[in-house]
Amino acid sequence: MAAIFVEILVRAPMEELWTHIQKPDLHERWDLRFSEIEYLPKEHEAAPQRFRYITRIGFGLEVSGEGESVGETNLEDGSRSSALKFSSRDRAPSFGKPSHGSARSSPVARAGSTPT
Repeated sequence: MAAIFVEILVRAPMEELWTHIQKPDLHERWDLRFSEIEYLPKEHEAAPQRFRYITRIGFGLEVSGEGESVGETNLEDGSRSSALKFSSRDRAPSFGKPSHGSARSSPVARAGSTPT
């Protein structure tokens, strides 16, 4: 299956945008793949962040699974990136397959301003 690439301009400070990507209670408000996200304890600071998730499909059906995410905040061009992979053992045809996603947040300079 071909990858889907979406680009959108978000007028927000970089730190605020990054917080909405990384904090589970904020992430689940905008990412329709996840109704609930719960971080699991890390083995050490550099380890990927493991998580459990629930997706409510409707009609009382839900899918649950686990995943992990990683992020970089100090890229050379001032951008930040994060990637996640997740899967479910539930038997719903399209939900049992492993999936993944990534995001890159890049500062955009406007005339007369500094990137944020």
